Amino acid sequence: MSPDNFEELVQASVNETISKTLGPEVWKAIKFYFDFKTVAKDPETFGKTLDKLFGGASRVLKQVIGHSLVTRITGQMDARKDREFTEWIQIARAKFHSSPSLPV
Repeated sequence: MSPDNFEELVQASVNETISKTLGPEVWKAIKFYFDFKTVAKDPETFGKTLDKLFGGASRVLKQVIGHSLVTRITGQMDARKDREFTEWIQIARAKFHSSPSLPV
């Protein structure tokens, strides 16, 4: 899949990252709790859903998702890993819109 816009890229990145992290069967069992159409526009709500499902472990998931998303856009690892989920989305959005081509 080649994402045409930022929202699609975020959705694809979330799906891929959580599936790899938790396993495809676990992800399939819980993904109905999430509204993927709003992840990029409302990352705070997505993060709160992760918090409800995973408690303190959600922080790690949010870091992995954010790091994966920014790496997917830039093609480079981001050295800083202790960002809030909303910050990861803001950084990814800025890099997406300033990037001439997307390395998918």
